[in-house]
Parts: sequence; C-alpha cells; structure tokens
Amino acid sequence: MNGLKWMQVLLGNWTGRIRLQDPASDLLGESASNLCVSLKSDGPFALMNYTWSHHQSPQKGTILLGVQEGTKKASAFWLDSFHTDDRGITLLGSIDGKGIFDLLGSYKASTGPNWGWRTIITPGPKHLRLVSFNISPTGTEDLAIESDYWKDQ
Repeated sequence: MNGLKWMQVLLGNWTGRIRLQDPASDLLGESASNLCVSLKSDGPFALMNYTWSHHQSPQKGTILLGVQEGTKKASAFWLDSFHTDDRGITLLGSIDGKGIFDLLGSYKASTGPNWGWRTIITPGPKHLRLVSFNISPTGTEDLAIESDYWKDQ
C-alpha cells in the first residue's frame, strides 16, 4: 500500500488516551483525547487535529502530515499548545511498507544545544498509535508521549 493509501486509513474521528511523561515531575499523566483526521490538497496531506488536557487544563494540537508519492519520504509540521512554542516543529522521515511513519525533528532548548524529537505514527483501520520521544543532545531517546486512538463508529 502506498503512502497516500495509508493516509486514507487515518481519515475520520478517533477517541483515545494520551499519556504524557512530564519532564518536570517525572510522572506519567493521562488524559482523554479526541482526534479528527481529514485529507488536504486532494490527498498528499492529512490534517490531524486533537484535544487533550494536562492537570485539567485543556490543550490542543495539530499535525500536518505529508507523503511524497512514489517515494518512502514523509514530513510533518507539529503544533501543540503544551509542547511547542509559536514556531512549531518540522519533522522529516519516512513511511515503511506497513504504513508506519517515523519522523524526526529538533527544537531549541531553553539553554544549551537543540534537542531532538521523534514521532512514530502507526495507522490501522480501527486503532491508531502515536508515540513521541525527546532526544537529548547526546542522542538518548526518552518517552515523551504515548497516544492510542480507536476509530469512532
């Protein structure tokens, strides 16, 4: 299945949970989440809008996910009210034959060198999983976010 076909699997409304590894407290927080995915520009881009909460404070985010037809290249632009500043994060990577997106970007830390950010999106007809990792300047990857969604009927 090509990249555009995998993106069509993402379409629709999804309900699930987000688990956040809070770096400030080193505690795992969990929240209900809703995700709506639609295709943009006749298919090369999927717009993923989601909501969640952190300590009862409403949060929202957007991922604009794209594939380059005929290649295994993928890209995304990610904005999240809790995680990103007003610049967002650009992610580049690939999509494999099973439709798994593996995307990598970086962001400016408050002090010191930039940190990396990896997001893996695993689509399925009824279950969608997004997992993100913080990557230290030394290359160590630590779990940041796990999200599991199930397709609304």
